[in-house]
Amino acid sequence: LCVPCHGTAGAGDGPAAANLEDVWGQPIRPADLRQPATRSGPEARDLYRTLTTGLDGTPMPSIAESTTGEQRWELVAYVRSLQAANP
Repeated sequence: LCVPCHGTAGAGDGPAAANLEDVWGQPIRPADLRQPATRSGPEARDLYRTLTTGLDGTPMPSIAESTTGEQRWELVAYVRSLQAANP
């Protein structure tokens, strides 16, 4: 689900990362999920919203149809643990 773009450690270095483009055809890198803030904002609710709705203009899709709300909160907790481990 996340690994193709964000990589196994969340560094934004997954196998698909090198070929991603935004809606204007410009190269775009996936977020390094180890950083304290993502493109969607610094709060847990910001990350949850991005997982639920996707991120307009980027290849980041909504995962709402393939996950439950509880699973998305678990992903938020996981990403927050990556951030805490990499201050």
